[in-house]
Amino acid sequence: MSLQKMKFITLIAPKDNMDDILKESLADFEFHAENALETINDAGKLRAFNEQNPYADPIRKLEDAMLAMNIDRNEQVDAKIDSLLNLDEVSELCDSKLAYMKDYETKANEIKAKISETEKNILQLKPLEGTDLQIDEIVNMEFVKRRFGKMPVECFEKYKLYLSDRKNIIFIEALQENGYVWGFYFVPRPNVHEADRLFDTLHFEVMELPSNVTGTAKEAIATLTAEIESLKAELSALENETKEEILKYKDVIIKYYNYLLEKNEIFKLRNVCAQTDVDFYLAGWLPAIDADRFVAQFEDKPYISCTVENPEALKKKGVLAPSKVKNSAIVKPFAFFLDMYGKPTYGEIDPTPFMALTYFILFGIMFGDVGQGAIIFLGGLYFGFKKRMALGKILAYCGISSMIFGYVYGSVFGIEETIIPGFFHPMSRINMTIGLSIVIGIVMIVVVMLLNIINGFKQGDKGKVLFSTSGVCGLIFFICLVIKLGVRDLFLTEIFPEPFAIESAGWVTPLMLIALLLIFLREPLSELVNGEEHWMPKNIGSFIVDNIFELFEVVLSYITNTISYMRVGAFALNHVGMMMVVFILAGGHEDPNWIVVAIGNLFVMALEGLIVGIQVLRLEFYEMFSRFYDGGGKEFTPVLSKK
Repeated sequence: MSLQKMKFITLIAPKDNMDDILKESLADFEFHAENALETINDAGKLRAFNEQNPYADPIRKLEDAMLAMNIDRNEQVDAKIDSLLNLDEVSELCDSKLAYMKDYETKANEIKAKISETEKNILQLKPLEGTDLQIDEIVNMEFVKRRFGKMPVECFEKYKLYLSDRKNIIFIEALQENGYVWGFYFVPRPNVHEADRLFDTLHFEVMELPSNVTGTAKEAIATLTAEIESLKAELSALENETKEEILKYKDVIIKYYNYLLEKNEIFKLRNVCAQTDVDFYLAGWLPAIDADRFVAQFEDKPYISCTVENPEALKKKGVLAPSKVKNSAIVKPFAFFLDMYGKPTYGEIDPTPFMALTYFILFGIMFGDVGQGAIIFLGGLYFGFKKRMALGKILAYCGISSMIFGYVYGSVFGIEETIIPGFFHPMSRINMTIGLSIVIGIVMIVVVMLLNIINGFKQGDKGKVLFSTSGVCGLIFFICLVIKLGVRDLFLTEIFPEPFAIESAGWVTPLMLIALLLIFLREPLSELVNGEEHWMPKNIGSFIVDNIFELFEVVLSYITNTISYMRVGAFALNHVGMMMVVFILAGGHEDPNWIVVAIGNLFVMALEGLIVGIQVLRLEFYEMFSRFYDGGGKEFTPVLSKK
């Protein structure tokens, strides 16, 4: 559960077979490449590669072809490709397949359009299926204009009542169905506009009859149905032909794609490599456990040079090693939260285990309920393992913590001290609940200060260890401040009934003032102990004024950080209070309305669970991480790994 140690590798080899050397040497290792021009000593004789990538365009065309042919680019095939693959032939293949698929889509869309139009014609003719009218004769009448369509039954009744005796309009009913009357109205051509206005007032919806059919509606429908079957058969044959074409070229296209992807990844390494007239230079990081094995592969290749350096040597040049975090499966889900804050800097303590433990404990204290915790746990399992959501596994841990502290509080779905008696009830011991929250805050702040001191030792920063606000001086000042403020007298008399004799000790105040003075002088003192030549402030007056205000903020932060932990006890009390409200709305504990109780529990779980989760994360980031964790590391990103 820590950062893996790194080694810096510099590889020098002939340019003639650069791609093969890179592939063979890096494929079995996780190698994080750095820009060689920025990291190699005496890089003045080196120059960058400025070559156009020959693989980018063929890869793009292959991706377009696979998209058009609906080929899964991740499908596994036997990749046996000639290393002398002609890129022009690949481009020509893609162009021909794209043209083929475009032609297929054009033909298929034309057939589908014909089918759609024919089906529409059948729907138009359906109302006339029971008549003997000759469709072509009706459509092609010369002196009389006809309209075909439908109108509501009530409007048809109005027509019969008011308009049926008009000599220049004839309406023939064809079908009455679903509240509509289908039919024709016929009118001499000179009177067509007048007739259209009249039938428009009757909400008559005009529908055009197909002009390319003959015979009765029934005969025409049969002919059109046969046409649809013929068109569908033609479409099916076209689709089968296209599927065979896709199947014929699918493996070849995937092979080409995978091969060119690999070549492209190798070629992209030129962006970070440097060159001379004959050699190329590759520089980067490798896990320390793999360094010897990496060097060993070049023992029988005297034309390849490989050197190994420690991270400390590169740090002096401003090149920081990447962070490769190795966590156990238990705490790994909490890396999801850590990524929000930032990757650990190389040489820092990985805070993931610490965060996992503290988040687990604090969530349970603030949201302790056996029943609600069980539901959160089951939900976390579902989202974590079924839906593969990182947050789901964190929810599962929160559910377990909630159940543990729910047992301590004796709370099951808000029912207190009945199903489980419990042995600590926040609402009946409010002062102790708040007091314990402050104790938790004091302990947490002391722990993170110790972690900061350890980080300072690991990073070789003596000033950080001794004089920082979270170093030795900060720790001494904070402990003295807790003693002087008499925290016991505020909330902890139930826990510590006897007074602290240490509170009146004469050495507490002088020690606190000495620590505060050293913190005030932390910048020059840190530079002095770290061996800096110019450690004295250039402007004494400006230094004093700036640090007086900064010191005030530092002292205030110790107090506010500690008080901030009172939210832990406050939310434990808040949970009990919210469930009391739920049971009041449900009619009391004796004979409650269980539907209201169920809805109330769901509401509390959703609202308070979300708020508590955010508040615990706030404590992690602002009250803990800000005191010991930089989070300015860069992620370890391997290239060409077989994984």
